Amino acid sequence: MVSSLNRVILFSNQLKRFVYTASFASVFDPNATNMPSHVDDSCWNETSYQTVLEKGREADPLTKYRASKVLAERGMCAI
Repeated sequence: MVSSLNRVILFSNQLKRFVYTASFASVFDPNATNMPSHVDDSCWNETSYQTVLEKGREADPLTKYRASKVLAERGMCAI
C-alpha cells in the first residue's frame, strides 16, 4: 500500500481523482455483541489486532487478515 500511495503522491499533479476503498474487516469485531449501525474513522477492530499481537503466528488466518486491514486503514488515515 505504501508504494501505491507514494506513486499517487509522485503523480498527484496529473491525477483527476483518487479512490480508496476501505475494508469492513478493519471495523468488524467478530466478538462484539452488537455492531453500531454507523461506522466512521473512530471505529476500529481492536480485538483482532490485539489477538495477533498476543498469539502471533498462532492466531487464526481470518484474525490475521482483519488485523492487517486495521493496520492498512490506519496507515491510510494517517496520510
